[in-house]
Amino acid sequence: MAQRVLSTTSKENITNDVGAVSFRCPKCGFEPIVRSSGERKNVTPYTCPKCGFTGPN
Repeated sequence: MAQRVLSTTSKENITNDVGAVSFRCPKCGFEPIVRSSGERKNVTPYTCPKCGFTGPN
């Protein structure tokens, strides 16, 4: 059984989202940030749960 991958922002399952990305927080470098292709396209803000950094701008 495949592990579910959840978006950091929406908490939706994005396991099969081809355009989804995962990267470490640009500020703390620790917490993984997961974004769906829709969130990337719409430039939806995310917040690091560890340090509070808000991106993408």
